[in-house]
Amino acid sequence: MINNISRVIERLSPYLSLIGIIFASVTVYQAKKQSRAFESQIKKMEGIESGMSTRHKGPFPAYSNDIVNIISDVKESIEIVCDVPGYGIFSTHSEWVKYKNKVWECIGDPNISVSIVTLDHNARNELYEMFFPNDNVEWQELVRKESFASKLKIFSQFYMGNKAVNEISFKEFMDAHKSEQDGLLKKEFKHAKQYEISSHKEMPVYYWIVDKSSAVFAFRVLEEKENDFEHGFVTTDSKIIESIRRIYDHIY
Repeated sequence: MINNISRVIERLSPYLSLIGIIFASVTVYQAKKQSRAFESQIKKMEGIESGMSTRHKGPFPAYSNDIVNIISDVKESIEIVCDVPGYGIFSTHSEWVKYKNKVWECIGDPNISVSIVTLDHNARNELYEMFFPNDNVEWQELVRKESFASKLKIFSQFYMGNKAVNEISFKEFMDAHKSEQDGLLKKEFKHAKQYEISSHKEMPVYYWIVDKSSAVFAFRVLEEKENDFEHGFVTTDSKIIESIRRIYDHIY
């Protein structure tokens, strides 16, 4: 029995070193949202945080630019683990274009090793159904929201022949979205080392690790009103980087 407990603890060890960081960082994030009374204290805390090896950047897409920045400094290797190959293609298209071009450039460099772990085709489709309403009434309500409509307009310009937003059905959007995601693995990212995971439940953390020495990683955090957000961190802490890499040891 003791041996069984030891094995369980060993399997959980990659997660344990991160729990304190996640809890404390998300708590600070919530405090920033809820109160401005401690603005000067928060600024002092942020000044201290900027000198730390691990920093909380906030909910997606707050850390998108950090991903591009660390990839820009790559010398030997990039390890990517995220749910979809086109991370941010809809939500933050301008950052996505920078990200895609950087990754594609590195894939073409014989001196740089690039590996990409994503959900497989079926698991990605299940995830899309979770992200977007497949009911036509709910879809139209979503399209009427300015924040969503502006993103859909940009997506349509690049991937749907610039079709008018109010004429795009849920099925048309999903077909275009799936096509672009699948196409990336067959075209731009074709020559990267590719690995797949069959369920989003097996992907508790996303990460972008460069040269095994710097990383951006993100966790899903349950927020108020049951909305699901990804909170991102940047780190140069070797122990944390090794811990999150160990989570996916069975994939490589």
